Order: sequence, then C-alpha cells, then structure tokens
Amino acid sequence: MDLRPAVIALTLAAAFVAAPTHSAAPPEQRVSVSMSTFRFKPDEIKLVHGQPYALELVNSSDESHNFVATGFFAAAHMAPAERARLAGDRIELKPGERVTLHLIAPAKGRYSYRCSHRIHMPMGMSGLIKVS
Repeated sequence: MDLRPAVIALTLAAAFVAAPTHSAAPPEQRVSVSMSTFRFKPDEIKLVHGQPYALELVNSSDESHNFVATGFFAAAHMAPAERARLAGDRIELKPGERVTLHLIAPAKGRYSYRCSHRIHMPMGMSGLIKVS
C-alpha cells in the first residue's frame, strides 16, 4: 500500500493549520520634529489613526523649549512609562536635548501644538497634527 498521498495530504494540512491567521501589527513609523528659535520643523504632522509612531522631538536651539499638544497626548494611546514622561499635555526639552515618545495615533482630527514659553508661540512656535 502506497502511503505517499496520505503523507503529502497530512503535511499540507499541518502547514495550513500552522500558518498564522492574523497579520502582524504595522511597524512603528518615526516622525521627527525639530525645535529651533521660534520655529517647529515641520509645522504640520500627518498621522494615521491607530498606527504606531515614534515621535522624536529634537531641541536644536541653545534655549529650552517645550512641546505642548493639548488634547493630542490625552487622546493618544501610550504605555504608562511613556505617559509618565509628560507633564500633563507637555514635555520640556533642554538645549540640545532629544526625546522620543512612543504612541499610537488617536482618533481622526486636528490637534494643535505649540511652545508655551514666553513669546515663543506668538513668534511662530506652533503647528498642527492632522490625524486621518
């Protein structure tokens, strides 16, 4: 009796059962924001709802700045350790400091961001996060 057809059928069945039935989570995308004297670059950030991001904030200035994103950080999904790095809706950066925050983009919408230091926002340190 030839068992080859049965062995082949069992091998194929085992391979089908062992195949993953779900797709892997999308890879984290890096978004870098440079903070200089009275300017954020870029001043518009585009994200996709539910996607993971590494938001890299770089203070390339010789003075302190902060990144205040009222509503955005509250709505974004962040691990407790990441959220603990924030002071409410803001994160402060010393001159030359670089910080990366890992998050999942919140619901679709428009979220503004700014530097809340004296005269920084009126001089141009503001931007918009668009989540589609």
